[in-house]
Amino acid sequence: MSNLPPAHQAHLLCEHFVDTIQPTFGVLHVPSTRSLVYSSVDSDKEVPQIDELLMLFSIFAGAALAWTDELLHKLEATKENAVSAFDCYFHSALSIIEEPCTPLPPSVTAVSAISTLAHVAINSDDVFPAKALDLRSRCYNMCREMMIHRLDSPAAQKERDVSPANNIELEVQRRVWWNMVASDWLTSFSGSSQEGIYTFIPRLLRVKQPCNVDDVALTISGDIHDLPISVPTDMTFFFLRLRTAEISREIIDTITPLADDTPEEDYEVILQLDRKLQNFIKGLPDFCKLDPESMQKSKEICELRPFIYWQRISLHLGIHARICRLHRPYHLAAYSDLRYSYSRTTILTSAYKILELRRMMDDPVAKLHFRPERYLVIFLHVTSAAVALAVDLSHNPDAPDAEAIKEKVKGAYETLNKSRKNAESLIRGIEKNMEQVMGTLQKQRTNAMKSASPAATSSANLDSVPESAFTDMNDITVGMQEDGFGDEHSHQLWSDFLAAVPDLEEFQWTSLLQDLDFDPSNFS
Repeated sequence: MSNLPPAHQAHLLCEHFVDTIQPTFGVLHVPSTRSLVYSSVDSDKEVPQIDELLMLFSIFAGAALAWTDELLHKLEATKENAVSAFDCYFHSALSIIEEPCTPLPPSVTAVSAISTLAHVAINSDDVFPAKALDLRSRCYNMCREMMIHRLDSPAAQKERDVSPANNIELEVQRRVWWNMVASDWLTSFSGSSQEGIYTFIPRLLRVKQPCNVDDVALTISGDIHDLPISVPTDMTFFFLRLRTAEISREIIDTITPLADDTPEEDYEVILQLDRKLQNFIKGLPDFCKLDPESMQKSKEICELRPFIYWQRISLHLGIHARICRLHRPYHLAAYSDLRYSYSRTTILTSAYKILELRRMMDDPVAKLHFRPERYLVIFLHVTSAAVALAVDLSHNPDAPDAEAIKEKVKGAYETLNKSRKNAESLIRGIEKNMEQVMGTLQKQRTNAMKSASPAATSSANLDSVPESAFTDMNDITVGMQEDGFGDEHSHQLWSDFLAAVPDLEEFQWTSLLQDLDFDPSNFS
């Protein structure tokens, strides 16, 4: 209780969470949650229940994670205060969940609070990834304990016919469940070390998807009018994210298992899966499309629902990241086999789109609702896109736009590097990955020099990479970074990497991409 903020700060943090985190999360029922927060921090109210306290700290942690200049101004606080507050609220919530003496009783409030904290943790650069995954596991276990996995089984529905349940609680449980399912399926085809497998089997699920309605339209009893996806509601993004997840799962079900480290032999299968993703983009509601005509058509809707601006950026980022992942095994093959030229064209188009989406995140309208520089998943997608462009550059060093591509690749990193003081561990992560890249180049150069003839060795010139590029990142202290040394090192690192790119052979790029595993544990 002592870590709870004063009432006026709690109100501000709650509203900030609703504006910034909830639109791309969608699990909580906002009117009920707002009522819980406001009543819990009133001075004359009884001490909150343990699950209510968990919900408060989870929401406040999310708000602190997503701080904006406007929020800091209202709170008369600094960035350092926001970082400190996040640490306080997050660990206060975690201590409730992990308390061994008084286990957290299962409840709708408790399971939705754990779901909220897991969402905050998985998107934060300040939390160990293993801890975020542990929170997801705890959420799943509580769902099982509450029998949410059988929420809409025939027996459960018959029971509700006799004794009607609370509609709001039912919908929140469905949201918790399907948010967890979507995260599982999205991770199965994400480019991370967690990909290639999923937990939730569709034919075994006995939980209906939640309704596409605004929270204010949800009532404790009575009928719920489910709206078509073409009608924007508080839940529209939730369903579009889920559809992206379903396609990701279908890809994993269809292609050669990723653990085999061999690409799908039937290229027509890849083209069919690509069409699913491309048709999904084409079939999005106008207010979720990014072409100028659709954005103009949906201008009034977006003015009424400003969070759509960020939602559609987030949605397209996830889709294009998976298009890149689908075609990645065929990118290199396209240079020697024209059958795969579509993969090269498509992966470059989506990589450029990802970099453009990242630029859009810095738009003043988007910045009102989001701090992209603090989110790990954005970092991963942008870095993957930059590497894809570098791969293409390695095979087209004399192309007319080679220098422009180099600048785009370096620009992608510089965008993240500007936020060094806001996302220190994200920046350390990207530098760590680039050190891994350069270390791979050095290792390959050494092996090639040992095994190749003098003539062959001279054809793969990696001597342009200076030894300074292999500096151990552990030797670079935060203090040195604050003095500007870290920035200089980062720029030099990318320059050295791009200087070496044209000299890489195809087998070296294949090895490099295998070594460059975007494992979340690399960023802790």
